[in-house]
Amino acid sequence: MMFVRQLISVPVLLVTLIATCFAQSSNNELQPEDHQEKIQQVIAKSIPFLIEEGEGWIEKRGCVSCHQVPFMLWSLDAAGKRGFEVDQSKLDHWKDWATKIDHFANPKNTTDRSEAEIAAANIDTMAQLLLILRTQSEDQPPAWQESFTQYLLDNQLPDGSWNACGQLPFQKRPKTETTQVTTMWTLIALLRNGNADSLDLSEQSLSEHLTPEGTSTEWWVTRLLLAVELNRPVGLPLIDVTEARQQLLQFQQHDGGWGWRTSDPSDALATGMALYALSQTQEDESDSAITRSQQFLIETQTDRGFWEVHSTKGKHQHQVTDTATYWGTAWAVVGLCSSLEDDNSYVENLHRDESTRIPDSH
Repeated sequence: MMFVRQLISVPVLLVTLIATCFAQSSNNELQPEDHQEKIQQVIAKSIPFLIEEGEGWIEKRGCVSCHQVPFMLWSLDAAGKRGFEVDQSKLDHWKDWATKIDHFANPKNTTDRSEAEIAAANIDTMAQLLLILRTQSEDQPPAWQESFTQYLLDNQLPDGSWNACGQLPFQKRPKTETTQVTTMWTLIALLRNGNADSLDLSEQSLSEHLTPEGTSTEWWVTRLLLAVELNRPVGLPLIDVTEARQQLLQFQQHDGGWGWRTSDPSDALATGMALYALSQTQEDESDSAITRSQQFLIETQTDRGFWEVHSTKGKHQHQVTDTATYWGTAWAVVGLCSSLEDDNSYVENLHRDESTRIPDSH
């Protein structure tokens, strides 16, 4: 949202800033219910866009991709678990479709390729789906979950990393950093899936994937999430969670958001990622940061329910693109759902005013 700044005297400016800060602080402290209700409304407003564009991608492209369908599933699943009306039968259908490896690429490009070859070219897709859709029941996990896990383990490189696939190596950050991010996401997915015994988690091995420090918010987000997985279930405090959280917080900008690169203007993609990571490690000192990032997303959502996001690719970095906008909108919803209070009364009240049902397929 752009504001026109007028030239005013310094004393008046100071008084205005103080009054504004006081008013915002008072509103946050005295009316937290209003803030939570706004978050609910923002999420509800996003759902039709995520459904329409996600389903359109499936019908038109016929492929999962590493950025579209996995985050469609994650955002809608997160919203459904928070009480928003989501057609579970359709969501289950999309999940079943997305976990078939022959849907990972455009049908025209899979004719002469084996399943193993397709899997090797879609490391990020498998890691994301495993992270999003894994089951933790005592029953036998679904076949796709076991298959994805084995393909990820089989495709780990001798140095312990995984290759970033698809368009990811062309992002506006060093290629080595993108490889590090893919490696950290894959480790996070496998650790949450209970595969610690199959991984080299030595300090020497991990340090190779965490240096040099990254230039993107996603690098710091994955570092924090990996720290959580190494400390909590695995018992390997190789990365200090508190330190990793503080390092992510230092890149929060004055408007409450984060940029794709830490030096970029804030956007929904990076802010949603950061909000999700902070909500997994929430401490008292990060409460204010979470509230500010939520407010940034509330204020920057468009009337159609999405957030405009510039491309993460180097050659298109100054353009708002459909893929980056969808990816950013999905991440914004994931972050907002993850950071909501547990009280569902706001959602229940919202249901009385508007429906967020998934529309019938055309």
